[in-house]
Amino acid sequence: MKTDKPHHILRRTPPERLYPSSDHRIALEEPTSLPKSLEWRLGARYWHHNGNAPFADGSVPYIINNSGWAPRAAAELVLAAGQTISGPLLIVELAAGSGVFARQVLEHIHQESERLSLDVYDRLTWICTDGAMRSVEAWSKRQQFHPHEGHVLPLQLAAADISTLPLPNGKLIGVIANYALDSLPAQVVRRDGTSLHLQACLYSGEQEILNRLGMTVSDIQAEVSRGTPESLDKLMPLLGHLEVQASFRHAAESIPFAEDALQAAGNDTAMVNTGALTFLDGALSRLTDGGFVLINDYGSTMRSEFERQTFVHRFGGTITCALNFPLIDHWLSEHGCRVFKPTDDEQRTIHTRLAILGDNTRLKEAFDEFYNDIQYIHADRVGSWTNSYIASGQVSEALEVLERHLKWCPTDWHKLAEAAQFLMQQFGQLPEALELARAACAVNPWSSTLVWNVYGSVLFSMGSWESAESAWEKAIEIWKEDPSTWLNLSYLYAARGQTEKALTALAKGLAYDRNGGFRAALLQKQSEILGGQYQSHSASIDRMTRRHRRLVDAIRPPSGALTDGEGDPA
Repeated sequence: MKTDKPHHILRRTPPERLYPSSDHRIALEEPTSLPKSLEWRLGARYWHHNGNAPFADGSVPYIINNSGWAPRAAAELVLAAGQTISGPLLIVELAAGSGVFARQVLEHIHQESERLSLDVYDRLTWICTDGAMRSVEAWSKRQQFHPHEGHVLPLQLAAADISTLPLPNGKLIGVIANYALDSLPAQVVRRDGTSLHLQACLYSGEQEILNRLGMTVSDIQAEVSRGTPESLDKLMPLLGHLEVQASFRHAAESIPFAEDALQAAGNDTAMVNTGALTFLDGALSRLTDGGFVLINDYGSTMRSEFERQTFVHRFGGTITCALNFPLIDHWLSEHGCRVFKPTDDEQRTIHTRLAILGDNTRLKEAFDEFYNDIQYIHADRVGSWTNSYIASGQVSEALEVLERHLKWCPTDWHKLAEAAQFLMQQFGQLPEALELARAACAVNPWSSTLVWNVYGSVLFSMGSWESAESAWEKAIEIWKEDPSTWLNLSYLYAARGQTEKALTALAKGLAYDRNGGFRAALLQKQSEILGGQYQSHSASIDRMTRRHRRLVDAIRPPSGALTDGEGDPA
């Protein structure tokens, strides 16, 4: 008798148990190729409008490339390249987002140039770009690059436009793309000549759509058909409600590099990062001989991974397509680059590629030294290790991991904050926790609510309530919808006796706690405050009752009661 394997049994789940009935589906477009689909285009507008906000609210992962080890390693590449190339030097960073990476790289280059008596920093201009003007304006508003004035040129630039970027005087020695290429247009193709098509749809009644979005279905479909930036902006409220139908269909036009992508993947289905390849073509055309392109991104690095790859992913309001690294490696080699990857790179969450145009021995040596360090390989696993140890009560082991990591990477602001929280909560070492939290805030005061929340919590525990409030207000400036900030403020207001403000803070925390991660703590504190209110009210009633009874007993003593002549019972 044939017996299905367990994973085959799970696949028997009837579709109707997972998906709504098609009777309620309202299609907003015809099946459309991935980069032209409504969801992809709305995701691009989301980046355009929100800038660094997705990093602040945590919907887009970025901690690994901004936590200390990656900026330091990239800085060493710039130092190596700068020592082999004369004259003014230029670096372009694409999709810089929070700008923390650029700031940390510049800090390290400056320090090492002074320590080693190099002139690399003096000759360097870092062209820091992002597709969203909001990001560029934020860097300026908070004076993020003020210590490096004259060495940073902030610009709004879509990554696809790198070939037209106006460069100041100098040689372009490096192009850096962190989490940038996965957001560029891409296709998912099959060996039978079909490609992935998406069809945006809603599962709601027309009146419900009108009530929720303020637009009729016909209005929405008309704006989708127009497809202008203005039309897409009107449709942005749809992003959280969209669902998609996915199917493979024959494309109207041939897809460049489709056959190369399938061959590189060794699979019947693969992604073709067409936008990434166009970007790389533009980057190499501007790069000086001996310069480099540095890529940090996610995707498939081994052929076996294409069998289980989902290809298209959603992070908050953003849409991305994983990179086909075998294809990109082959393409770069075909275009005159030597391509390097770290040892055991396939074991990491985020993959690194260094492409050197031509030859640069010193640059390769720097890569080998700083990217093949065993601590670099395991850097993105530290969080899971410490969380696992803490959850199982192995606090000593967690402390050891944090100590080793921060010794190797003292500017990892995320781990500095976690270590401060760990010392405060597990060991009650408030002075030491304060030092670590203050260091975290110094490294990244701009894009992390975590560092300010931890710093404020330590200050609150030490009795510095006003300073704690200032720290939490900074967290609100970064992202006002972090429920943990409002939970912290509720403790402060409750301690001051400001019950109404405390309950208001908790109400905001509950409203913003959309995934329920803080619900138990918020409700517990709310119950505690309300319980305190009830006890206070009950005590007040008791006092009024006793007062009334004393007056009654004094004026009309209970029958048979004797007094001592002064009105009190004998």
